[in-house]
Amino acid sequence: MNHRTLGRTGLKVSEIGFGGISVGRAGWGVQGSGDRSEVDEAEAIRTMHRALDLGINFFDTAPNYGDRESERVFGKALKGHRDRCFIATKCGHFFSAEKNFVKDHTPALSAQSIDDSLKTLGIETIDLIQIHSAPLEVIQRGDVLEVLKRAQAAGKVRFIGATTDDANDAEVCRAALADGGYDALQVTYNVLHRVLATEGVLEEAARKGVGIIVKSPLGTGAFTYKYASLPEARKAEQARIARLEGLTGGGTVAQLALRYILSNPHVSTIIAGTRRVAHVEENAKTGDGKGLPGAKVKQVEEAVH
Repeated sequence: MNHRTLGRTGLKVSEIGFGGISVGRAGWGVQGSGDRSEVDEAEAIRTMHRALDLGINFFDTAPNYGDRESERVFGKALKGHRDRCFIATKCGHFFSAEKNFVKDHTPALSAQSIDDSLKTLGIETIDLIQIHSAPLEVIQRGDVLEVLKRAQAAGKVRFIGATTDDANDAEVCRAALADGGYDALQVTYNVLHRVLATEGVLEEAARKGVGIIVKSPLGTGAFTYKYASLPEARKAEQARIARLEGLTGGGTVAQLALRYILSNPHVSTIIAGTRRVAHVEENAKTGDGKGLPGAKVKQVEEAVH
């Protein structure tokens, strides 16, 4: 497994990371044959242990991934392996006591969320805390960032980041980069969603020493064998992804999609979510530092546009 530096944090993170949404939330993303309606905790833990064995050391979760279920499983799976991994989680999205999904980016609840995550994960320090799907006004307001900085000063978190929604990726990223208080940004970037590269946002982040974590690298399952199962609203994507089959060179569309992302030197790590051993093994093969040749990158882009 090849490693890259997560911006100014200095953390040496694996090119392929581990995304925890499917560990806590069954039925997320595109569903294919064999997908279960419930999370198999034992299988999820086996998959995370296999990820560690393959050299994956960056693990990302969030409180709303199954009402902290993902964080709980992370805590069990990574107990005793703390020296082998970096753990990232988020604040701002969670479930209420009544089990209702809540988006709340207020300072008080952000501070409480950090304490709750530490307890659920069973750790003393979170390596990276991120404002979950940070609204532009929250970045501009700055009060949540101050809460995160106080948590950092107290030793509860090491580094601070923010995640973005697809609709406002570039705008939020530019605001966070202008602020200067964020060590990492978690963004959507893949062959079908290239705006952050084409508009120079990833390059600007690199200049400012801000690490880039790529979420949803496989389009919530669209770049896997499940692309044939895409819903009617995503049929246009299905046709574009199908054209990648002829470019895989003996690999899979998923591996081609991951290698495409890793061909961008401004990307620090990719968090690919899965709870199956076979899938984490397939993903890990792409983290060998090779990416794709420039000519192949161009072929991939031309195939889907």
